[in-house]
Amino acid sequence: MPPSVSQLGAAVCQVHCILLLCHGRMQPYEILIEDAYNSNFDIDIRGIPDIGHLAHKNCAAVLDFLRARYMEDLIYTTADPLLIATNPFRDLQNTGPQWIQKYHASTSPEPPKEPHVFQIARTALERLHSFDSSQTIIVSGESGAGKTEATKQLMAFLAYVKNERKGNIRIQEAVMAANPILEAFGNAKTTRNNNSSRFGRFMQLQVGPEGGILYGFIRNFLLEKVRVTQLGVDERSYHVFYQLLSGASTSLKTTLHLLRPDEYVYLKGSGCYLCPNTDDAADFRVVGQTFEKMNFRPDEVNSIWSILSGILLLGNVEFQKKETEGVPDAADLTPEKKALLSQCCELLFIDSKIVEKEFLFNMRVIGNQEIQSPVSVSKAQVNRDSLAKALYEKLFDWIVLRLNQRIQPPRWFQIVIGLLDIFGFEVFQHNSLEQLLINITNEKLQKAFIQIVFSRVSA
Repeated sequence: MPPSVSQLGAAVCQVHCILLLCHGRMQPYEILIEDAYNSNFDIDIRGIPDIGHLAHKNCAAVLDFLRARYMEDLIYTTADPLLIATNPFRDLQNTGPQWIQKYHASTSPEPPKEPHVFQIARTALERLHSFDSSQTIIVSGESGAGKTEATKQLMAFLAYVKNERKGNIRIQEAVMAANPILEAFGNAKTTRNNNSSRFGRFMQLQVGPEGGILYGFIRNFLLEKVRVTQLGVDERSYHVFYQLLSGASTSLKTTLHLLRPDEYVYLKGSGCYLCPNTDDAADFRVVGQTFEKMNFRPDEVNSIWSILSGILLLGNVEFQKKETEGVPDAADLTPEKKALLSQCCELLFIDSKIVEKEFLFNMRVIGNQEIQSPVSVSKAQVNRDSLAKALYEKLFDWIVLRLNQRIQPPRWFQIVIGLLDIFGFEVFQHNSLEQLLINITNEKLQKAFIQIVFSRVSA
């Protein structure tokens, strides 16, 4: 079902434009008058950049208007105060420094009238300093609509400063450099998007009067942890796993006991190991360089790679059934799997004996005595997968914490530009609880957007 105008987001919204192509001869098509929509005739596509100026604003009329502008390479349209971007990837050449200058307050008193992501950023920047009030930009839309790219464009605009000496270049470079790390650990290939953000992030940026990022802070939330252990067909887990397996040196592969992707239980279920137009080895080098820019110590980086290897290996720790203490399918480990678990725990820097005990037994304390009872194979698998997901989440949180230590202000912000990059709406063949929460969050946002639009129209 095509999206309605009420589903087109707030501040910056990405949507897919549905193009209907007719093949062969055109045939008359009759419908009942009550099923017809009013249409807009003889309108100037280039002269009307805002949906609010249309005579008719029903779903069909709005989508046709967006289609017509898209065909004229006008991918940005406003529905004040919203900006709709239809296939923003088509216009990436219009995002360089020369385009930033056209929309930047310090270089152009009157920005171009044609809508653009940079226009939203300029408006937020002007209101921030004119009213001494914090501003927030929300980037919302379906998965694969271009939210990550739009966020990068917004950050590039906010980071621009005509006189570099007026900005804190060290902090600014660190804020901008964090993107490859966040994408590596928080993005993955899904059936709808090769670089889908599987987490949400809210960035608080302190920006100078003429641009330039002075300080920043990143809040991450609702990481899709289930992706670490369960994958759908033709999907991948988080990019960083494949980057490590593809880009690690021979010595690092030996040290971390790295295997091929198809040898990991957690990865081979989907049957997908490569991502189109993606060079995992090159991206691994970029992430490593970014860690250096963010002042991560070599031992910290090595620990990160070690933990990732340990998480992957956990999936290969499989249990066998053993009848004991009245439990017919009690979980047990063969000597080979015990050795593998020990190897995993060494990579994870945790005690293998404690982990084995937690996997195989339920522990209860009665009085001063600890009682243990064996668990089933399925329960042991849940325990194993829960540990893998928790470790990845805590690792992600720790990395974000370290990033913030580099870019946050010495004292807390007074006024900021908030940049919310929300995860994309998706519907899979098998939807996890986390995906349900992601979709509910997007539905709540759409409801808020409807209220914003109608409050402006009624005013």
